[in-house]
Amino acid sequence: MDFNHNLFALMPVLPLLGWLVLIVWGKNMKEPTPGILASSLVFLSFVLAVVGFVQVSPMKEPLLNTLRWDFLPMWVSDAKGVLVSKPLQFGFALDHLSSIMTLIITGIGFLIHVFAIGYMHGDKGFSRFFAYLNFFIAMMLILVLADSYPVLFIGWEGVGVASYLLIGFWYTDVKNSDAARKAFIVNRIGDAFLMLGMFLLFMTFHTLNIHEINSSFGSVVIPNVTTISTGIAFGSPPLELAALFLLLGAAGKSAQLPLSTWLPDAMAGPTPVSALIHAATMVTAGVYLVARSHGIFANAPGASSWVMWIGALTAVYGALSAIAQTDIKKILAYSTVSQLGYMFIAVGSGAYWVGIFHVATHAFFKALLFLSSGSVIHAVGGEQDVRQMGGLREKLPTTHIVSLIGTLAIAGIIPLAGFFSKDAILSSVFTSPFGGDFSGYAIWAIGLIVAFLTAGYMWRWYSLVFLGTYRGHAHPHESSSVMTVPLWILAALSVVGGFIGLPHFLGKNVNWLEGFLEEAAPNALGFHEIPLWGELILIALALAAAVGGILFSRWIIARDGVNSAGWIATRFGNASRKALFVDQTYDIAVSAPAKFISEQLELADTHGLDRGIGALANGTAEAGASLSVWQSGFVRAYAIAVLLGTAILVGYLALRSFA
Repeated sequence: MDFNHNLFALMPVLPLLGWLVLIVWGKNMKEPTPGILASSLVFLSFVLAVVGFVQVSPMKEPLLNTLRWDFLPMWVSDAKGVLVSKPLQFGFALDHLSSIMTLIITGIGFLIHVFAIGYMHGDKGFSRFFAYLNFFIAMMLILVLADSYPVLFIGWEGVGVASYLLIGFWYTDVKNSDAARKAFIVNRIGDAFLMLGMFLLFMTFHTLNIHEINSSFGSVVIPNVTTISTGIAFGSPPLELAALFLLLGAAGKSAQLPLSTWLPDAMAGPTPVSALIHAATMVTAGVYLVARSHGIFANAPGASSWVMWIGALTAVYGALSAIAQTDIKKILAYSTVSQLGYMFIAVGSGAYWVGIFHVATHAFFKALLFLSSGSVIHAVGGEQDVRQMGGLREKLPTTHIVSLIGTLAIAGIIPLAGFFSKDAILSSVFTSPFGGDFSGYAIWAIGLIVAFLTAGYMWRWYSLVFLGTYRGHAHPHESSSVMTVPLWILAALSVVGGFIGLPHFLGKNVNWLEGFLEEAAPNALGFHEIPLWGELILIALALAAAVGGILFSRWIIARDGVNSAGWIATRFGNASRKALFVDQTYDIAVSAPAKFISEQLELADTHGLDRGIGALANGTAEAGASLSVWQSGFVRAYAIAVLLGTAILVGYLALRSFA
């Protein structure tokens, strides 16, 4: 079988098959069989992703699946205004962008599956959990492999359903079920805008095939795709509006302001779920959507500026909210919000490959940090308050080492992965053609401040968990090898993963993602040139921000104690713990009015409609009861009634004739 045309389509089919088997027969399987089955199928998908990557990487054009079938009936007008049938086909496309995303999803997903075998040991829903994990992976693969927006939307909604099931996995806990509902509802807001964007794109381009739309802006000829001519001008209103709709859809999945409140609550589910959602898959779907729609955004400079500014504000919001958190996973959750803002800054600046580069490096160190926190929680008997930890460096040596690597990587310390992708983001926005020089410089300054804050709150996270003396009451113990081996692999990736972004690292044109996206989106190539000494200054400032953040955090802890009570108890500390009161603002502005209106409608229904209809029903019943007296069942009584009625009628007519 030719892999180029058929076999890679099995990537989502394999985990989908695992979901079906575990849902139907999982209860009859003994632990750890469901986990081994689910992990094995994801690993097979990873093998296919590797083979696809090897075949696609040297090619300029994407590799399209030829196994297609008509999916949605559509009609477009030809040159004479006659409606012509042009059905949308269901198909997958493996190119440079989808290839690297499949590697991230299946590779990191496999490690999380393996870790979960040990973490979920003894749970009553063991097989159900792995069924949901497989379903999640399958939907993410459909999302990134889709060659049209409707097919992408299938994976998009499937991921939403899977996240709802996983976040609320322990649904008997009100906190978990509420978090699941919140994630589901907030994501539906973004999904509605994504649908509006698709409608507008179809009206504008007469197609929803992603490659056809992207190819309409440049001279790149893509095999098996018809190049279309729309006459849509650079920065035209329909294009800007469609891009803004796509941005709002992406903001829901990737937790950008104002739709970011669901993500920190999503960490209420099992820790492997937090790692899967926060690190490698769901939250990066919005970044992927913008990068996949690079043709649209590269020709919509206004919308691209919005992407940058929303990303910058989200990065600041997440960083400020993470500073004073006390939950070991919630600190990482707000960190994810901040890092997603960084990714939006990159793709908004037109540096699409840089955004995907940070998606990859972030997947390495954030999955590592979340799984490390799961190892800590597992070791201390379920405790999640960092104020009840400390001194775990000696008790959990493996978890401590990998956590330190993850902390330094996300802080941006050279030569770890986070340094290279963050520096690439800051350099790109500094020279971006979108939004004007002032916007680029301002967002670069914001990014530098966020880098300082990131290093600070992550060093606080590391210090409270691993340094000092143990403040808890459990008896910590290191996790089993089934949990620590994935940690070591992720730690290694966090160390070396950044080198893949260096130009010509392993040979000529190894940075294939950058080259492909620049060819496909030529209008994004207008980055300002800066001399070598300027680049070195930008690198030095980024590194200084990371080191300065760590040193400042150490000074605060040394001055105010391990809990940093001296400033955490201030108004700023309270605001940080409350995530800058964004949730409370939503409660006042949205939830409270909606609740009030619902209560008034309930009162109107209870005291108005119910009583009115009840009174009408009672009156009808009473009238019926009165009339039922005449229904005695005696024929003679009916005859007398007829005679009396007749006599009354005759008398009335007689009196009327005399009158």
